[in-house]
Amino acid sequence: MKTVKIRGDIIPNDYKWIYDWLEYDSTCPKDIEGALSQLEEGEDLIVDVNSPGGVVSAGIEIYGMLHGKEHVTFEVTGIAASAAGVITQAGYVRMHPTSMLMIHNVSGSAEGDYHEMDRTSNALQTMNEALASAYAAKSGRALEEIVKDMDRETWITAQKAVELGFADEVIGTGKTETNGIGQLSVTPQMMQQAIKEKEAYDREKEKLELSISLYGE
Repeated sequence: MKTVKIRGDIIPNDYKWIYDWLEYDSTCPKDIEGALSQLEEGEDLIVDVNSPGGVVSAGIEIYGMLHGKEHVTFEVTGIAASAAGVITQAGYVRMHPTSMLMIHNVSGSAEGDYHEMDRTSNALQTMNEALASAYAAKSGRALEEIVKDMDRETWITAQKAVELGFADEVIGTGKTETNGIGQLSVTPQMMQQAIKEKEAYDREKEKLELSISLYGE
């Protein structure tokens, strides 16, 4: 049996080096892909989740990787909010008694005239329905109900998640028959700063390596 942890922001693969550079917890699709590639045939995988969520596209990609996979179990050990909550809907879900799910609307921003604002609004509403469909498929509840719950940002306890069909078991009680909280930890400004610092570091490293090659240590 192997375990892969979903921690920190859920991010695209291209953001991973920035989070690693800043020593921030994060999870990207390649992390999950790597864990799946290491499984032996028939080996169990525990997906240990404690994340505030993150980028929708990355969450959807991870959900797609794990959806319907045999021998995969999700264990929510803290919170599974926003995109992290969506990911858990890909399979069998066990929750610790004090853990929670949180569902809410997709957020984004736009610049331009009212046509651009309308397009952005329509896109966000479409993404809401796409994410809600994961909860609907898992629970059997009506899509419209889940969209309403997302619209008012809903926190769900472990026991309530089982009752609603979003989870299958509260750990320690046996089976019961029945998206970030805020912005990413790394802001665009921090990303630009990290890129500049890494470029400066790489230049100094190249100078040092050239000096060693020419003159020795």
